[in-house]
Amino acid sequence: MSHVPLRSVRNGSLALLGAAVLVVLLALPALAQTITVTADGVSPDPLTIEVGQAVDFVNETDDEVRFFDDGERWDSGPLAPSDVFTITFDEPGRVTYTSDTGDLAGAIIVVDPEEQAEGMAATGIDAALMAMLALGGLIGGGFLLRRSAV
Repeated sequence: MSHVPLRSVRNGSLALLGAAVLVVLLALPALAQTITVTADGVSPDPLTIEVGQAVDFVNETDDEVRFFDDGERWDSGPLAPSDVFTITFDEPGRVTYTSDTGDLAGAIIVVDPEEQAEGMAATGIDAALMAMLALGGLIGGGFLLRRSAV
């Protein structure tokens, strides 16, 4: 019966676990994205999200602000300082929005992940990217484990 050192089995298993966790975390969509409203403007601009994701507008100014999209489909209503307005986007496309005073404006780009996956699958990028991420996780996990064992 051959004997495998426990340390090498543990390092290999932990590296694989680290790679698996990394791949899962990258595959999960974020629950909500945030647009911060300050006296200097909105950030980020533009914001890119996936279909079905929510966007929180957080008013960090000292004044009341109100946003509406340029297609007049939604209106945040008045947002007092520290108020949050949340909206979910169910259709892909570019949504531009403006404050009621016109001095704050931005864009939200809503992408359909299924359409992106289909486009990437046709080029083979998706499989290559996943392989690269897994390999990077293995190498990074092994490096961290080796450093922590020293």
